[in-house]
Amino acid sequence: LILQELEAACASDPALATAMDDKNACKLFVKNLENVQGDERDVIMISVTYGPSPAGEPMRHQFGPLGQAGGERRWNVLVTRAKQEVLVFSSIEPEDIML
Repeated sequence: LILQELEAACASDPALATAMDDKNACKLFVKNLENVQGDERDVIMISVTYGPSPAGEPMRHQFGPLGQAGGERRWNVLVTRAKQEVLVFSSIEPEDIML
């Protein structure tokens, strides 16, 4: 969904289209956690795509590969791809996660 929205926005934003062009050496990319190894950028933006459950239900704590054995290594690979800054976007609040 994120990639689809970015590609649609390229039609009206030439700067974004240039940033996403395959000919650009520092191309803006959208990848899942498993495919980011080896790609470095000045800024890495992380979208946490886990969200609240329907009203009245507790949030499920299934965080995919991050919650499995070795998840901390995957997280480390992801955040160390940023040369300068890591930005995290999420639709959940810390209080939504009950430990």
